[in-house]
Amino acid sequence: MKANEKVHSVGQSLWMDHIDRKQIYNGSLMQYIGDGVISGLVLSSQAICHTMNSSSVYDDGIYEKLRNGLFGEPLATDLILEDLHYAADLLRHVFNQTDGASGWAVLPLSLLMTSNSDDLLQSVTVLHARLKRENTLITIPGLPEMLGAIEEIVFAGIPINISLIYSCDQYLNAAEAYLRGIERRIEAGLEPAVPCFISVPIFDLATALSKEMEQQAATETSLAIAGKIYKKMRILHGSPQWERTYNLGARPLRLIWVGSVYEPTAVSDTSSCEHLIAPFTIAAVSEQSIGAFINHEHSEVLLPADDDDCGEIPTGHQKAGLSFKHLAGRLQDDEATHQVKTWIMLLDAVARKSASVIQMKPAIMGKGEH
Repeated sequence: MKANEKVHSVGQSLWMDHIDRKQIYNGSLMQYIGDGVISGLVLSSQAICHTMNSSSVYDDGIYEKLRNGLFGEPLATDLILEDLHYAADLLRHVFNQTDGASGWAVLPLSLLMTSNSDDLLQSVTVLHARLKRENTLITIPGLPEMLGAIEEIVFAGIPINISLIYSCDQYLNAAEAYLRGIERRIEAGLEPAVPCFISVPIFDLATALSKEMEQQAATETSLAIAGKIYKKMRILHGSPQWERTYNLGARPLRLIWVGSVYEPTAVSDTSSCEHLIAPFTIAAVSEQSIGAFINHEHSEVLLPADDDDCGEIPTGHQKAGLSFKHLAGRLQDDEATHQVKTWIMLLDAVARKSASVIQMKPAIMGKGEH
């Protein structure tokens, strides 16, 4: 059975990762959605930066914003929000048909890197008001210092994607922050159906583990860790505390397996996602990798929800002195730093592209158009 048929039949969705304006303008995104191949997408600051540096796709948008007095970070934010609006509109019918289970457009997290809960809540609230689309998710990193803000954001009723989750403990911390926000909404008499997704970067996890062990062992260990997270999610779904919230209208958490990194031309290895087909999950892969993913023949074995062996680290893969908890924490910190650097690179690309556009179209500087 091909992957696209299998994932849909078991309740898994396929989303496209690393989206930018190029896929929106060239019609490929519309084609994937129209053909029923994908039912969601994730914008990427890194992809936007690459497209801006290597093409003229963003030139007209930058020109118009410069004319309106926008520069620097506000201009970059406006460009990303425009992309998100276009993408969300393309997915709106999927969102309506699935009652919000799919059809989401996800905003990258680089816009919001702050550890101050009050500042983060204020930024997310303002950004959410600007999105003006019901089917958009704001990405918040699941760092320990941001769990309080996640609870407040959920209590405020804002749909989110919690990212950078690499271990079962990190998943539990994020899930509990979400649950606290939902329970507070119930106590306050507010609608508890606040959508929330949790992203697990399987490819990044396997890459980090490969520095500690052989590649095959790293892949198997990353899948085992993912299995532990999935098993814990299903256990939580069936617990009395969570069932109470579901009975009152809350939505179940869903996992996003992030199975590829941004590669402008190369096909990333998506084999990890191919072994994580299961209900209540989403496989997020790049456009370059979608063809390989959906056309690959897969076994009929699904990720078990209640197998005692599910998520056990394979014998011999536990390297002496290696702490998976420490590794997961280091991965969170490293990736958060990488996201900040990516955002700075994007701002640099916007500045250089703005200067180029000004040189080509001097009317921006107030000389008037003729």
